[in-house]
Amino acid sequence: MARKLVICEICTKFAVAFSNGNSPLKTLKEYELPLKTLPQGKHTFSYRLDSKFFSAMESDEIKGGQVVAEITVSVSGSVYELTLTAKGNVTIECDRCLDDMDHHVDAGYHTFVKFGKDFDDSADDMLIIPESDNCLDASRLLYDTVALSVPLHHVHADGECNPTMSDILQRHSGSESDESEETDPRWEALKNFKNFN
Repeated sequence: MARKLVICEICTKFAVAFSNGNSPLKTLKEYELPLKTLPQGKHTFSYRLDSKFFSAMESDEIKGGQVVAEITVSVSGSVYELTLTAKGNVTIECDRCLDDMDHHVDAGYHTFVKFGKDFDDSADDMLIIPESDNCLDASRLLYDTVALSVPLHHVHADGECNPTMSDILQRHSGSESDESEETDPRWEALKNFKNFN
């Protein structure tokens, strides 16, 4: 009986939090593009991507940032041409010392969107969204544009890593200069065999 009360209490707290507008998903409504209501021509939408945005996107790699993003939508018939740009800085973790570091973002992405029967993002340059949708949630497109500009291996510039962590890494990293000059005679014999052929 006590377990049911705890679960009910958790559900109640969850429901109250969401009814008060604290849902992280609700904050992404501002990134919806009202494609069906846009008249022919070009339209520009500006966004600020901050720590709240990256947290709502449940990003493991990007911890925060200040990025200015723009989406230009060119409406021509039933096809929407989207050009995304993102400029600013994001906070990521250094792979070497594990401290936070800033990474400059200057990225862009170009795609086309049209309405169809079902959602389909299998093509590189065409996104099909269901006819029943009135808007396009651009939050994922914006996030991907920024995230793809982050290099796979991100480290501070030389000398900018946490000095304490750098000292620890230096002590524990094995380098050839630290090894003794003596070599196992079996390896020497194998080297001679290699040189013989």
